[in-house]
Amino acid sequence: MGHVLPEFTDKADCGGVSKILTIAAGAIVELKVGLDPLENREFVEWEALDTGVKWGFGNGVGERPHDSHKSQQFTRPYGPNVTVFFENTKVVPVDVAISEVN
Repeated sequence: MGHVLPEFTDKADCGGVSKILTIAAGAIVELKVGLDPLENREFVEWEALDTGVKWGFGNGVGERPHDSHKSQQFTRPYGPNVTVFFENTKVVPVDVAISEVN
């Protein structure tokens, strides 16, 4: 079940931003490195560095049905208008490594 990454118009000019996102116990946060999603974002990547991380496209009850297992890497072709949320299901903070690439 692989995903084909989007073709870039100019591969030499691709760049991105990354950070470790610490999610408080029971919190729901949006996947973005800064205050807003990266302009012209072509895809996102993430890796849960702890257990207890769920992800999905909404921040309401039951809108994050997917598990992101520890050390499992995701690369998805989601532009800046696609919002991804993470939920910490544990009673301690968890970390997720995230990147936005354009």
